[in-house]
Parts: sequence; structure tokens; C-alpha cells
Amino acid sequence: EDSTDPNPTYQFAEAGTYEVRLSVESDEGCGNFAQESITIYPEPPVPVFTVPKDSFCVGEPVVISNLKDDAAWDGIVEYVWTVTDLMDTATTAPELTFAQPGEKIIRVISKIPGCESIEVTDTIQVIESPAVDFTADPVCDGETTIFTNNSEVGTILWDFGDGNTSAELNPTHTFATPNTYSVSLAVTNDLECTATLVKEVAVNAIPQANFQYDLVCAGSESIFEDMSVVDQADISSWQWLVDGELVSEDQFPVIMFPTAGDYTVRLIAGSTKGCESFYEEVVTAGAAPDAGIGIELGCLGEATVFSDLTDPAEVLTRSWMIDGQPYNTASPAVIFDEPGDYEVELTVTNNQLCSSIVTETFTIHELAIPDFTILGQCNNEIIRLEDVSTSTTDPIASRRWFVDGTLIGQGASATITGYQSGTYTFTLEITTENGCVLTSDKTFEIAQTPVASFTASNDYGVPPFRLDFSNTSQMSSVNEWYVNDALITTNPSPSIVFNDLGSQHVKLITYNSTGCADTAEMFINAIEPVVDLVVSDVQLVDGGNNYDIVLDVKNSSNLPIEAMSVNIELQNQFSVTEQVYQRINSGQESIVKLGTSVPKSSNAPAYLCISISSAYEEPPANLINNEACITIQPKISFEPPYPNPATTETSLRYILPEGGEATIEVFDVGGNLEMLESYKDLPKGLNQFILNITNLDAGTYLVKFRYKGDVIVSKIIKL
Repeated sequence: EDSTDPNPTYQFAEAGTYEVRLSVESDEGCGNFAQESITIYPEPPVPVFTVPKDSFCVGEPVVISNLKDDAAWDGIVEYVWTVTDLMDTATTAPELTFAQPGEKIIRVISKIPGCESIEVTDTIQVIESPAVDFTADPVCDGETTIFTNNSEVGTILWDFGDGNTSAELNPTHTFATPNTYSVSLAVTNDLECTATLVKEVAVNAIPQANFQYDLVCAGSESIFEDMSVVDQADISSWQWLVDGELVSEDQFPVIMFPTAGDYTVRLIAGSTKGCESFYEEVVTAGAAPDAGIGIELGCLGEATVFSDLTDPAEVLTRSWMIDGQPYNTASPAVIFDEPGDYEVELTVTNNQLCSSIVTETFTIHELAIPDFTILGQCNNEIIRLEDVSTSTTDPIASRRWFVDGTLIGQGASATITGYQSGTYTFTLEITTENGCVLTSDKTFEIAQTPVASFTASNDYGVPPFRLDFSNTSQMSSVNEWYVNDALITTNPSPSIVFNDLGSQHVKLITYNSTGCADTAEMFINAIEPVVDLVVSDVQLVDGGNNYDIVLDVKNSSNLPIEAMSVNIELQNQFSVTEQVYQRINSGQESIVKLGTSVPKSSNAPAYLCISISSAYEEPPANLINNEACITIQPKISFEPPYPNPATTETSLRYILPEGGEATIEVFDVGGNLEMLESYKDLPKGLNQFILNITNLDAGTYLVKFRYKGDVIVSKIIKL
């Protein structure tokens, strides 16, 4: 049957093979055709299948038998199975396994291209199986494996995989050799469902611990080498114990034994599977020599000597390494030409072949540079020597100073005094902390110093006043006169006017051609005069036919008195005035002997009065104390000194009205006290006193005998 439709449909009445031809023709009358054979199959067969039984256990295989003969369809029939709780599958006869209990519907259809059969179903029951689980930790060879059953209650059967079984709930089992075993546990519940679980259980090999080592010496590091092995694993941990104390967890530890002797060394080796074993051995540590280095440090450019301080009985061999150079002598001496830090190493080996290596560092110091300065150059000065030496790394410990080879001092400085002018050699010797001795010499000329001196026409005055100064200096070439530190003139012998009140400091500094100087000075008292002469005492001194008049005069003025007027009044009958020229300094008391005398006669006046005044125009400050009176008859009887004149001694005889104390004072004619003798417990009556005048200069002296307020004055002459 033909069709002219572009895309026709056609239903074949019977199955079979048919030729189908398509012819096409264009508008121009050209044509072509295509032809194919197609097979028309009968409708797909209705599936027929069976299951072994109506109920199964969870996890139990359900084997389906497909009973349909589909050979007539040339293998194009496809079976599609739809099962409760399972995914659809396309296979001829599936094998099913259910994880959940319950009613399960099995559906199947057959399909050929474009057609499918009707659905065929069957129903089965899946019964709950027991839950099976167990644990067993890995063990090491020889240990017992403990199995823990975590399954539901039921009939139990264990298969340990080595031909041994057990029906115990939680069995233990010791495997004969290390290996990995497939252990199964089968559990059957009361519904006759059996579940089986298989797990791999490991029995791990035990390591064979072992180690080796070389020579062991006390105080030195020794390397221990792990030699442990294990089957089917690796060695992963190491514990090294010395006499029971953990010292390292390294595979190849470095162990040092502090002292010589026997030590028990144990290695505990652990595998990656957690199994351990140990190996121990008694290790003997030999005694290392007690080595030491002695260094006799030298200075730069001198020998530094090294010595081995080790007990010679301990030395088999020795070797030195000094600044990178080897030496084999017992005490090498090395000269270092450069300063810096150096290292010396000594290796000593004893008869046990144990060695000690000691290292010392030392410093060769840069040499100190001795130097000093000289302050001063004149023989009247203190010449000071100051150390200015430099030392960078070796501090200076001590210093000594020499003049022409003679030690004059120690320390950072020295002073020179009392040397005459001339040429000298000064030497500084320094010693550093490391014992280096260095010297510096300097030749020095000590210059002669001028001698400054001068005199003044007076030492006081009332401003304004002029004084003449006479320069008596020696060896001077330049003269500088200062008043109160102000330069006044360079005239050798000037005349200077003083206008200001007060103590005026006059100083002369003289210089010679070498610059040496000397100083002379004095103070000039320039004051507004305050005059006060005090008559402290009046005495009559036996002068033969007359009494000489002797005064004690104190100058309470503020300036010296060089001339005074003395008025002598005899019993208010007549008076006489005498001019006395004798210097009495301010504040000084002096004896003044008048030229006027009083005759010894029965009609001599009963008393006399003395008053004094100065030559200054200023009125006295006190008119009361410049006058004194005295009776002419003395109270104490005495004899004139004998012998008089005398050379070595003279005798004084006094008749005392009663006992008591007395003093004898001897004054020169200038009023200066030359002798003072004190006497106690003198008896009443005649007392004789011997004065030793050996040490007195030749001249005239006044002797005052003081007794209970009375003073008797006599005169002696020393030849």
C-alpha cells in the first residue's frame, strides 16, 4: 500500500520483515529513491517471575527467577523492575536486598521499542534482622585481644579468622602470630534472621630494640645509634634512660656522662602501631683528663707563654691550636704583633683514649703610650708632673716618677720642689694591669728665680700721704708694683701716694728673662688717727744717786706712735716736759725709760705724776688713762743687782714684808719681754734670786719684780 504523505503512518497487520521505499521527484521531473528493510515484532511478552519464598530477613538477598521465554524478540526485550524502597532497575532477573523491614511490592513490565507489556506484581514480607556490631582494639604480639559485642540479643558465633571460633558474648582471644585477621560475628534472632559483620583486627609486631655506640668518656658527648627494627611498621618513638632517668627522645641522641663509672643505658623503642620493647646495656664511661691552660700574658711584641696544667700522669698526647696555628711543644711561646682577641685550644688524651678539649680566650692589648706634661719651670715654684698617658684596652695600674734616675713619687702626678736651677731628666714609668712596663723621658731646664724684696719709708700714714719704696730685689729685670691688686707702676723704686683709708696691700712682683717670678709684699695702714696712750704703771729705778723713772705705756691708738710728749710733775711744785722718740705699735705695751730722774734726798718730793700725749694733732680719745702718779718711797726693800754689769748671771735680793708669790720680768730697752720667771711660796724676809742671763744679747735691760701689786724696777747690764 502506497502513500504520498511526506510523513505517513502505517499499521502492519502481522509481524514480519517489510521493504519500505521512498521515492521523490522534483518539479523539473528529476527523481530519486531510498529503500530499507524494517522488522515488525509481535507485542512484548507478559513477564513471568518467581521468588523463593514469601518472607525474607533484612539484608538477606532476594533472588528473582524470570521464567519468560523472549527468544522470539531477538533480545530487544527490556524488563523494568519497580520495588518498594528500592530504585528502579532494568535487568532480566535482579537480586534484591532490603535494609528496612516491611511489605515490599515487586512490579515488572517488559518493553520493546514503542511498546510495553502490562505490569506484573508480587508481594513479599521483609523481616527485621538483628543489628550486628563489635569492637576490638589493636594489640601487640603476645597480648590478648578483647572483643566487645555491641549487637542485639541473639544466637552468637565468632570466627577469628585463624581457624578458631567462639560462641561467647564478649570473648578474648590470643593470636599466635602478628598479622591482620578477618574476624566475623554472626547473630541470629528469634525470627531466624541472621546478620553477619566482618572486621579486620590487627595483631602488631613488637619492635626488636637495639643500639650501638662508640667510645664513651666522662664529660664528653657520645653519640648513641638506634638499631631497632619492627615488622610491618616503623619505629616512631625512642626513650633513652640512663640509670632510670629519661635523658633523650631522639633517635640518635648525644649523651654526656658527667663522671667516670658504669651507667645502665636503656632504649625503649616504640612502633607506629603502638608496640614497645626495650634493650639495655651497662656502659662504662672512661675518665677524661682534667685539662687546664695557663697563660703568662706578654705585651704586644713580646712572648706570651702557654702551659699545660694537666697532671702529667694523665697525658698520653697533647696538641695546641693557637690563633689557628698548631703547636706540639709542652709550653709554646708565641709572639703576637697585632693587638686583639685570640683563642687557644688544648687537646689532651689519656691512656684510656679519652680526651679533654679546653679553650681559653685572651687579649693582646694595644701598648699604652706613656706621656706627661710639666707645669712650672722655676726653682721657687712647685713643678707639677701630670700623667697624660693613653691606654685603649689595658688600663694603667701604677705610675712611678724619677728625676735623674731617683724615684720621687708615685701616682697620677708628682711634684718637685727644692731643686736648684739646672738641667734634669724627668722619667715617667707606667705599669698596666697586665704587667706591661713603659717609660717616657723628658729633659727639662729648671730656671733660676729672682729674689724679690723691698723696704718702705714707713708702714702707716694718714691719707693722703706718700711713701717711698726701695727695691732691693736681686736678678730681676721687670718690676710690677701693685696696690690692692691694681698695677700702679713698673718703676723699680717708686714713690706711691695713698689716698684711701684702710689696710693697703702693697705687692712687688719681679720677673727675670726666663719668665720666673718672685713676690714680696707688705701692708700699709692708712687710717684716720684715733689716739689713746695709756700709762699702765710708773716705777722708780735705783740709778745710784737718783731714781730713774720707768713707765709702762700701752698704745691703744689705731696706729703706731713714734713720738710722745711726757709731762713730769713733782708734788705739784714744778713740772718738766720730756720728748720721747720710741715706736710703740698699735695695741702694744712697752717700757719707756725717761731721761729725767728724781734725786735721792731727804727733801725729795713725796710723789710724782706722769702724763703723756702723742705728736699727732688729734686729741686723745681718753684723757683719764694717760696719767699716773706714784709715791717716791718704795714699799719693798731691795738691794741692787750684783754683779752688775754681768756676763752669765746676776743676783737679786729682796726683803719681803710677808710671804707670797712673785714674778721677775726682764725687758730690753725697746720694751720687749726677754725673760719671765715665776715663784711661789716665798718666805717673809730676805729672798735671793739668781738670774741666768747667758742667752741675753749684750746691752741694758730693765728688771721688774712684781709682788702683791707692787712693782720694783731695777737695771742690769749684760756684757
